[in-house]
Parts: sequence; structure tokens; C-alpha cells
Amino acid sequence: MKWKDKVNKRYIRMAVFFAVLILIYKVIDQLADHAPEIFASIMAGLNWLLKVAKPIIFGFVMAYILKPLNDFFTDRYARVKFLKKRSRLLGVFTVLLLIILVITAIASAIVYSVTHQLQFANLDETFKALTALTNSLTNFYESLLAKLNSLDIGSEQLTNSVGKISGAVIGFVQNLANGVLGSFSDIAGYVTTVMFGLIIGIYFMVDGQHMTGYFSEVADAVFTERANTRIRHFLNDVDEVFSGYIRGQLMDLAFMILATSTAMMLTGISLAPIIGLLTGLANLVPYLGPFVGYASIILISIVEGKYQVMIVSIIALLIIQTLDGNVIEAKFIGKSIKVHPLLVVIFLIFGNAIGGLWGMLLAVPVGAYFQKVFTNYVEKRKNAKKLARAKRNSVVDETDDEAEYVDGSQA
Repeated sequence: MKWKDKVNKRYIRMAVFFAVLILIYKVIDQLADHAPEIFASIMAGLNWLLKVAKPIIFGFVMAYILKPLNDFFTDRYARVKFLKKRSRLLGVFTVLLLIILVITAIASAIVYSVTHQLQFANLDETFKALTALTNSLTNFYESLLAKLNSLDIGSEQLTNSVGKISGAVIGFVQNLANGVLGSFSDIAGYVTTVMFGLIIGIYFMVDGQHMTGYFSEVADAVFTERANTRIRHFLNDVDEVFSGYIRGQLMDLAFMILATSTAMMLTGISLAPIIGLLTGLANLVPYLGPFVGYASIILISIVEGKYQVMIVSIIALLIIQTLDGNVIEAKFIGKSIKVHPLLVVIFLIFGNAIGGLWGMLLAVPVGAYFQKVFTNYVEKRKNAKKLARAKRNSVVDETDDEAEYVDGSQA
């Protein structure tokens, strides 16, 4: 009976095994048949989730970037006895007020620069140029009609041609209208994201410490101590790299905008605040800032015919870029990001291929983090090998000492 029971159990296990294999095959076959629909559903779900998460991500990034400034003002208010209870709220209010003032100042400088240029622009020459362009288009239209009348084209053929042209024009207008409506819809979506993101960011800035403490308690309750240690090490490494890079880039952005705008005003080139703003923003992507700055200077100078101003402005921007690369970036960014220039170029290529402009903005800190992880791994392996080598040498030394002791005792 025992032998029969063993045989029966063996056949039962084999039957269950083959049944599971058949079930897995059927599931894979069904998934393969409906793979496009499943993939489309997954992507739709991810897009919806990303759309919902955009304001949260925006608010978190805003609070993370502004945290040093918020902590600075909060500490200052906390030193005043009657403001201590509201120090965090007052710090957030001060930071937001400072940002509004900076944005207002930049916008005012740009508006003043543009209106100043329009005030001194030669409107008579512009009007004459527009009139000449209108006359040229009119003459071209009349000559085209004259050539069409001179050709022997049947009325039916002419009607078909006009119909095709009209259809193309109508299609173009419809596509243009759809594009404009889509642009308005995108703008409305961006405005909504920014508004909700600002509200969420303010909550993060006010109650960030309580939220961090709560999530830490949840992690302690859910994960093991070893997992919590790894998570904390990971977050600390990411914070070390990203905080240093992002805040250093903001300092670099402020320096480039102020220094470039001031220098361009002194050289006398037109639209100096706009050149400073474009150069500073483009400088967030490594190696792009100088290209945008020089291109803007050359373009404006050629249009206005001010070639001496162009040369002086280029020299001034070259000096600013040298100071920025050797002083500002070395002090504020170099401590947290130690990446070889060749690796920076490689990171930018991959970032552009993966995420376009946003990918290029994040390529350097992400690449620097992986470089740090790899460097720590290499150092850990080197230390482990040194320790193992030291242990082997100590064992060999002990063996030699014992052998010498035995030889001495025998002698």
C-alpha cells in the first residue's frame, strides 16, 4: 500500500505540474494576442497617473528647491520671541514675496527694454518697408493673373485646380484653428497645474517636517530595519547630489542673469535684459549658455549694424563665462558634482535622447548619482580585497612564526 501511495502521489504531482504549465502557456498566449491593447491600456493609465501627479511633483520640487531659503528666514523669525510660533509660516510668506519681487523686477526690465527700443525705432522706415512689401505682393498677384489669362487653360481644368487649391487652403486653416485651440487647452492645463502645484508646494514648505516624520514612522512600521537603513542611505545620497546641484544651479542662474544683463547694458547693446535672461536660462544646460548668449549678441548686432558693440559684448560675455566656470560653478556645484567633462557630454546625449530638454536638465545630477554609487561600490570592493589580503598575510606570518618556534624547540 505504501508503494502504491508513493506512485499515486508522484502521478498527482506530475499532473499538477503539467496542468500549471498548460495554464501558464494559455495565459502567455492570451497576453501575446492582446499585447497591443494591454500595452495601450497600461500607457493610458500611466499618462493619467502622471497627469494627476504633475501638481504634486511640481509642489514637491518647488518646496525642495526653496527649502534652504525657507529655513534661513524661519530661523531668523524663530529668534524673535513673539514670532517664534509663526516662524515657519512667516518664512514661507517671505520666500514667496521675494520670488514675486524678483519676477516683477525681471519682467519690468524686459518690458522697459522692449518699449525703449520701440520708442527710438524708426517707425517711418518701418512703415515704408511694409508699404513696399505690400506693393510687391500686389504686383506679383497681378502678373500671375496676367500669365494665367495668357495661357490656354480650359474652364473645367481651371475649376479643378482652383478647387484643389481651395481645399488645401481650407485644410490649412482648419489645422491652424485646431492647433490654436489645442494651444489654448495646453495653456489652461499648465495654468491649472501651476496653481495646484503652488498650493501643494506651500503646504510642503509649511508642514514639511511633520510630513517627513510621519513617512519615517510609516517606513519603520512597514519595512525591516535593514531595508530602512538602505532607503535612508539612498535618500541621503540623492539629496546630497541633487540639492547641491540644483541650488548651485540657481546661484549660477542668478549670477549669469545679473552679470550678463549689467554687462550688456554697459556695452550699449539693445535688449540687454533679454540677452541676460536667455543666457542665464540656457546656462542651466551645460555648454548651451555660451552658445545662446553669443548667438543673441551677434544676431542683434548684425540687425542694428553695431559691429564694434558686438565685439565688446562678446569679450564681456567671455569674461563672465570664465568667471562663472572657474569661480561660481567650482564653489557651488563642484563640491557636489565631480564629473569629468566627457561624462557630462555623454550624460547630455542620453538625457536628450530619453527626455528632450527635461532629460538634459536632469542628466548631469542623475549621472552624477550613478557615478557616486559606482565609485562607492569600487571603493567597497577595494577595501574588502585589502582586508582579505591583510588577513591572508597575517595567517602566513602566524604560520611562519609557529614553524620557527617548532624548529627552535626541536633544536
